[in-house]
Amino acid sequence: MKLLLFDLDGTLLHHDKALSERTIKTLERCREQGYILGIATARGEYSIGKFIDAFKPKVVISNSGAQVRAYGEIVHTASFPVPETRRILGLIKEICGDNNIMVDTDGREYRNFIYDGDRLGWDWGEIVIDDFSDFNVEALKICAEIPDPEVAQRMINAIPEYYCGRYSDGFWHEIGKKEVTKAYGVEKLCETGLFNLQDITAFGDEFTDIGMLKLCGTGVAMGNAIPETKEVADIVIGTNEEDGVAEYLEVLLETE
Repeated sequence: MKLLLFDLDGTLLHHDKALSERTIKTLERCREQGYILGIATARGEYSIGKFIDAFKPKVVISNSGAQVRAYGEIVHTASFPVPETRRILGLIKEICGDNNIMVDTDGREYRNFIYDGDRLGWDWGEIVIDDFSDFNVEALKICAEIPDPEVAQRMINAIPEYYCGRYSDGFWHEIGKKEVTKAYGVEKLCETGLFNLQDITAFGDEFTDIGMLKLCGTGVAMGNAIPETKEVADIVIGTNEEDGVAEYLEVLLETE
């Protein structure tokens, strides 16, 4: 079975975080012609419900690979145990001070802040405000906003056993297990026997998509992708604002 696996932000979605009608119709045509649709995102699964409703993917790799769902069933989860979650949160507070923190869990997101005129917040799913002083939930992913590069480096040095990387569009740093990436999620998906790597076409634009694009049979980078992602891709297409994914798939469908 051929799987089309899409990153969301900067790839399938416009900058306003919306799916275009053109994209939705093209994805439906792909499904009608036998393709399986999937999502591979840094977001938690709770925050992508409206996109799942829009094009009904059979595969969802969420939290940058920490949770993998196929045909409605969770097939793999890689979370931090509660004591380790608490230790990392303590280090963030100790090293970074009173910074914004987000914790993804299985089912909801916890934050210690609300943005002014929160465009990003309640629109993303169930969010719980917490000061993280007595947190007792396993984390799939922990994020901290660290504007000072020197402080960020101290945080990175404090947890060498984990991945701590900055997103390209701001000061947010994602903390996760080093082996847990979108590529890791794809590998765990394929271990189920449902899909072969060579039958997967992956689309992305960010640092977190690089391993996935290299691993899958076909790696497709967006026109708006960072240079490092374009460099490893088999194909570079139009930007997300130009409906690059839809344009690429329309041509693909016509040539089959």
